[in-house]
Amino acid sequence: RDGRSFVSRANTDKLTVQVNGQFVTATIQPTALNEADALTITATTALAASRAIFAAFPEAEAVMVALLSEFTSPTGQISTDRSAMIQVNRATADKWAYDGLKSRVQSDNKHLFCLADKYQIHPAGYAKLKDKGCLRGAAKL
Repeated sequence: RDGRSFVSRANTDKLTVQVNGQFVTATIQPTALNEADALTITATTALAASRAIFAAFPEAEAVMVALLSEFTSPTGQISTDRSAMIQVNRATADKWAYDGLKSRVQSDNKHLFCLADKYQIHPAGYAKLKDKGCLRGAAKL
């Protein structure tokens, strides 16, 4: 929760955290999102989580933040699926100046996706983005 004070829009709604060896996965499920909100909340949460986890747990080697959203199929079926995901490895995060990076992420919700080791944006959300910025596609896996 300390990360929420570091950067606005970081989110802990329906937060679950799993630790598998040196890999930490945080999943959130905020309500009332649009595509831009999903990217902003995923990026700010990933920034805050990686800063906090890598500082507190030297054995952690990777942090993944996934944002879940509800999607409605063409036939009206509602399902919960990953809307956006960012994975950052310690070697990448060790190069970051978090205080300076924070302002870049707040002004461009795609910036951290492009710096991340892996990212994924739901195809429906990616298709609706008017400005894809530095993104080279819906995923870098």
